[in-house]
Amino acid sequence: MMATEIKTIADKKLLLPKGYLYLIYPKLKNKLSLPGIHRDVLFPALNVDEDSGAVADTGLKFSRMVSFDDNYTAVGLTWLASNPRRADNPSGRVATYEDRLSELNN
Repeated sequence: MMATEIKTIADKKLLLPKGYLYLIYPKLKNKLSLPGIHRDVLFPALNVDEDSGAVADTGLKFSRMVSFDDNYTAVGLTWLASNPRRADNPSGRVATYEDRLSELNN
């Protein structure tokens, strides 16, 4: 599912030129008893180039990895320098997406 969402976002150029797409997933040793994901499993599943961090066929690359909290890790993706956002793409303003906030609870 994560790979599909990344591909959709990349194909539709939904990310601002200097924006970040954050993926949050459960740590291996989380306190919520969720099945954890290890980075060494995540990168091959998303076809990430180990040298450049590029996510195959998306124009995106991994650029940061941080602890979100005790239970989750967050990784940030951003555009490769050669893959700018479409000029006709909608803005990233909150008002543009307010009607979709309920989707976050699903």
